[in-house]
Amino acid sequence: MGSSPRSHIYRLLFVLLAVAIGFLGVRYLAIPESWDSQKSYRLNTLDELKELPMRIGGNEGCASSACHEDYVAESHQQRFELVADSQHRGLVCENCHGPVWDHAQDGEVVGYPREIKENEACMACHQSLLSRPEAFPQFRADSVAHAYYEVDATFACKDCHDPHDPKLLAVPPPEDEASASDEGDADDGIATAASEVQE
Repeated sequence: MGSSPRSHIYRLLFVLLAVAIGFLGVRYLAIPESWDSQKSYRLNTLDELKELPMRIGGNEGCASSACHEDYVAESHQQRFELVADSQHRGLVCENCHGPVWDHAQDGEVVGYPREIKENEACMACHQSLLSRPEAFPQFRADSVAHAYYEVDATFACKDCHDPHDPKLLAVPPPEDEASASDEGDADDGIATAASEVQE
């Protein structure tokens, strides 16, 4: 008696069934016991994260005077007050100066906060991109002030702008900038600070 004309189908079904059973078996063994299918993460993940050393301290840690000499603490406080009233009030110190973990651990200084020398930190938020809202301040070399001083993306932003309050200018604005701003051609945030010159 010859083999069934459907034997190849039976063999294929058997192979598919074996693959399915193997897949379900591996999946069962691979899923952690604390896995929550509704939330799609391990429930004990939060406990594990709590045991990791703190890398981000937040502005409260930077503002504390307990870690610094009086003159340094006073300088920090001045910058906090400056930032609090500026467009950068929503930022955390560590956005620009790096994690507190790289600066201090267990009350001991292990390094110094990153000093903003290049434009990388600024351009992370202010590089001109089509995807950003039109009203969001973005670097434009053709703005009135930038064109007047022949500023391009290679110039250090901090040479003209105080990072803690970008509207404070380190150099006097051009004389014609105020009139240009009335026509709406001035760079956002610069003309409004034309009379504010950083000491």
